[in-house]
Amino acid sequence: MELQKIMFALESLRVDKKMTQSLFLKDIMSDRQYRRYLNMESDITVETLIQLIERLEMTLESFFHYVDTFMTKKEQAFQQLKQHMSDYHYEQALKDITLIYKTYELIDEERQTLLLYQALITFYQRLGNKEQDQQFVLNLMRELDLLSMLNQTYYSNDTFSFINMFMNKTYNLMPLDIQLQFQQFYVGFIQEKKHLLDGERLENIQMFYSYLASSIYGKSTITQEETTLGGSIIKEGIHLTQQTHMTYNLMALNYLNSSMCYLHQLNLEAKKPLFFTFMSVLSQDNAKGMLPAFIQALTQVASKDTLLDDTLEMLTLYVSQPKHYHEEVDTYDDLSRCAG
Repeated sequence: MELQKIMFALESLRVDKKMTQSLFLKDIMSDRQYRRYLNMESDITVETLIQLIERLEMTLESFFHYVDTFMTKKEQAFQQLKQHMSDYHYEQALKDITLIYKTYELIDEERQTLLLYQALITFYQRLGNKEQDQQFVLNLMRELDLLSMLNQTYYSNDTFSFINMFMNKTYNLMPLDIQLQFQQFYVGFIQEKKHLLDGERLENIQMFYSYLASSIYGKSTITQEETTLGGSIIKEGIHLTQQTHMTYNLMALNYLNSSMCYLHQLNLEAKKPLFFTFMSVLSQDNAKGMLPAFIQALTQVASKDTLLDDTLEMLTLYVSQPKHYHEEVDTYDDLSRCAG
C-alpha cells in the first residue's frame, strides 16, 4: 500500500472525526512536520504512524480496513468519471469532478487526471476553430508534460489510461510527428519493450492492438507499410477475442475494420465488422450514450441508410443461419490493400 495513500486516508479520517489538527498532533509532532508527511517531503516512521492512529482511537486493523474502504470508494469515483468521459457525458463528468475534489484527498497523479478531464471538457464545449483547437491541444500537452510519459518503460493502469484518454479525444488535431510518437508508444507494448503493470497479459495485449490500430488509421495520411501493419493488427486483435471475450476492444477493432472497408468502397467486406460493431456497442452498459457517437463516426464513410440496411441484412443472415463467432473471424480481410 502506498505511503501517500495511507497519509491521505489518515487526514481524511481526522476530518471525518471532526478532530482539530492541533489536538490530533499534540505531543507527537508539529503542524509543519505533518504537512511535510502529507506532501511526501519526508517519510513518516511506523512508530509515529501508530501514535496518530491511536490518537484517532483506532486499532491498526480497523485503520487499515478504513484505508481499504476509503481508497475503494475513491477508485470507484474515478472509474465512474472515466466512464462518463469515455461515453461523452461531459455534464455528468463535471459533477463527478466537483464531488471528487470535495470528498477526497488527492495525490499528484489524480489531480493531473482531473485537470486533463476538465481541460478536455472545456475543449469540446467550444470545439470549432481548427487552428485554435490544434494550438489548445499543443498547449495542453506541454502543461501536462505528456510527451515525456511516452518514453517510460513501465506504466500503471492509471497512467496508461491517462495517455489513452488524451489520445482518444485529441489525436486528429495533433501534428503528424506527435501522432507518430503515439503510434510508436503502442508499438512498444506489442513488441514488449514497454510494460503495463496491471491486468492480465492476454487482455492487455488486445487493448494494445486496439489503440495501435486507432493511432494508425486516425492519421490524415497513411503509407502502404502502415496500412499493411494496421490491417494485420486489426485481424490479430479480433482473433484474440476468441480467448479474452473483451467486447469493448472488439468494438473498436470492428469499427476500424468496417470504416476502412467503407472508405475504400469495399462495402461487401464492411458489413460483417459493422454488424459486430453494433452488437458490441449494444452489449455495453451505456449503449444509449455510446451509440450516437459510433453512428456519427461511421456516417463519415457511409450513409445512415447504408449502415441501417447492411446491419439489418447481417442480422437477418445470422438469425437464419447461426454461426459460431470463431468461424467468422478467419474470414476477415487484413485491409493491406487499403493504402491511401
